[in-house]
Amino acid sequence: MLFRYTAYSSEKKIVHGTIDSASAEIAENSLYKAGFLRVLTLKKAGTTINWNQVFMGSPKVGRQALLDFTTELTILIESGLTLLMALRQLEKQSTDKGLQKIIARLAADIQGGIPFHQALSAHPKVFNEQYCSIMEANEKTGTLDDGLKQIAKEIKQQIGIRSQIQRAAIQPAIIVVLAIAVVLLMTIFVLPRLVEIFRQFGAELPLTTRILIGFSDFVNNNLLGIFITIVVIAVLIFVLSRQKWFKLAIDRMLVNMPVFGTVIIWHNTAGLSRSLSNLLGAGILLPDAINIILRSIGNSQYREALVQTRKKLVQGQSLSSAMSREKVFPSLLVEMIGVGEASGNLETSLGTVADYFETKVEKRINRLTALLEPALILAVGLVVGLIAISLISTVYGLVGSF
Repeated sequence: MLFRYTAYSSEKKIVHGTIDSASAEIAENSLYKAGFLRVLTLKKAGTTINWNQVFMGSPKVGRQALLDFTTELTILIESGLTLLMALRQLEKQSTDKGLQKIIARLAADIQGGIPFHQALSAHPKVFNEQYCSIMEANEKTGTLDDGLKQIAKEIKQQIGIRSQIQRAAIQPAIIVVLAIAVVLLMTIFVLPRLVEIFRQFGAELPLTTRILIGFSDFVNNNLLGIFITIVVIAVLIFVLSRQKWFKLAIDRMLVNMPVFGTVIIWHNTAGLSRSLSNLLGAGILLPDAINIILRSIGNSQYREALVQTRKKLVQGQSLSSAMSREKVFPSLLVEMIGVGEASGNLETSLGTVADYFETKVEKRINRLTALLEPALILAVGLVVGLIAISLISTVYGLVGSF
């Protein structure tokens, strides 16, 4: 829903603009969070129903499109264009319709006198709080291009890690899906026909064949019940995933898993270190930087640990001392933060830690992928081979009886 507003900015100017939000209350809260001192008017932009938005939802912008936007905006600003001119240029050349609409809105807000970080904050699904905070800090110091470079680097690294994880997960998933499809195909279509032949000739069936036939009969006689059970379990998992306690329990289980838990810890440590480094580099105070990260961090156990860390930080403890009490933070992270605090180069130390753990995550994922694929292929081969041998041995038994 689009709202038009008139607000009094922190620069003591009256500005006009638009904001996309689910309700007037949320829109007003977003404006105050963006730094406006007072919202003078807030009205719906119109009553026309946007059927495209009803059926397709709000414009979605992928991470790669956001990276391209940030990188291109940096280049245009460094080439001497003003922010407004750069946005107008990006609006013309953008091929992403959703991003093009957002850029047009940003340009209109900038032209109306709204600071860039406030214009960005009107699109929280695209520009998160960390993005807006870094822009705000660099906008005040006149180093907007430096802030954009920092954000572009972080987004690029996030895309790299995600693509590695996806590649590592897709191939095993395909193998498992194909294996399940083969087993179901043989169970539902092939085995029932062969069973009739076996029963007609009264052949003595091996144990493995009898097990397969029993499984086939169970599946064919309870297809509707199995389908309903799968749907109920899926709905139950979806409902429970919205519960804080359930998500925390799942995240704790994942973190404590052998092998994979270590990768999750390293991945979260790299993301935390990179985000803290960028926020501190932009001039944001440490407690505020932690607050920003808390709103975007995914793992619930990591979030709980970071909440406790911030409490101890406010009480006067150092960051390294506060983190040392939480088990999810690796000792190397705590030690490097201690070195950074002692030398006054905390930002640099965090960047070094982020580089180190990103490299470890990449190497471990590649190693796990190399080990997991042959293991899955072997397991699938054993299952399919067992089914084939059971059926073939029974057929040979029939032929021999003739």
